[in-house]
Amino acid sequence: MKNFIVYITLIVGTLLCSCRKDKVPFVAQENASDTCDCQPIPTIEGYSTGYNHIHDSVYLSFPRFNPNNNDEIMFAEWGENGQRILYKYNLITKSKSIIFEGTIFGTPDWGKSGWIIFTRGYDGLFRVRPDGSELSLLVPGGTQFHPKFNESGDKFITYHGFTDAGFYPGKIWDIEGDLLDSINIDWSGLSVWQKQNNIACRVNETFLIVDPINKETLKTHDPYFGTNTLVSSFVWLNENEALISLIDGVYKLQVWTGQLEKLVCGCSSQRYYCGNVNSDGTKVICNKLSYKKMEGLNLLVTSSIVIFDIDNMSFEEIEIE
Repeated sequence: MKNFIVYITLIVGTLLCSCRKDKVPFVAQENASDTCDCQPIPTIEGYSTGYNHIHDSVYLSFPRFNPNNNDEIMFAEWGENGQRILYKYNLITKSKSIIFEGTIFGTPDWGKSGWIIFTRGYDGLFRVRPDGSELSLLVPGGTQFHPKFNESGDKFITYHGFTDAGFYPGKIWDIEGDLLDSINIDWSGLSVWQKQNNIACRVNETFLIVDPINKETLKTHDPYFGTNTLVSSFVWLNENEALISLIDGVYKLQVWTGQLEKLVCGCSSQRYYCGNVNSDGTKVICNKLSYKKMEGLNLLVTSSIVIFDIDNMSFEEIEIE
């Protein structure tokens, strides 16, 4: 009977795909071994402005694999007064070195060209070498945000903030900071370009797969992917598959068909924000956030860096020394 229901579901999904060209329906496939023991944060009854988030004394974020060396990662540690300390860390030797310390707005990115790029708020967009050398202003003006490299690391995209009718929000640059092209797509939220030629980006109430050369939208997805919360991270695994994070866990997405396979359980007290995949496409590095209810409306937020093995569907927590 269960197989019959799954069969009917797949037929309905196929019919919907053939009838609707604008959005891809999602057929969720649960793992038989998925037994979720994650306990969600209690719902606040009555009127409230929500929980107060209290971050742990050591708070880590922005993990990324070195695209040229699977044994190296970078991550940021939160400092005082909104400052960030960006580190390079070797998973084998356990050596740690500072790349940059100061203001970082949004998520840095690491390209195969050997540059790391990040936005320093209104001070502009900067680049730096992984050893902390050659820090320089790449794009001035403080209007370019969310830089993301392409697969080869010789180009990157940004979102142009504060646009008016005369500006296209999507920008494509070379590694020297020269503007190559503009696209009239407002990818002010999540955007990813690595592992293949198309850009995945969240645009308001849609999630798009965009061909940046022909400036054509190839696929339009529901950014909630069948849940009640927006997708929080998207990692290209190859040309056809991606790893996405939703409020109830981590899924593998067949990008062109919309097929979802749940890999990891999650809930409101345990969230995953994934950075990128390693060079051979077998492991994804993520930021794991855990939320523990304290007295009153306080939540203690702790963070860790974990690496997800796709084939074994298991996490390894990285002990930063």
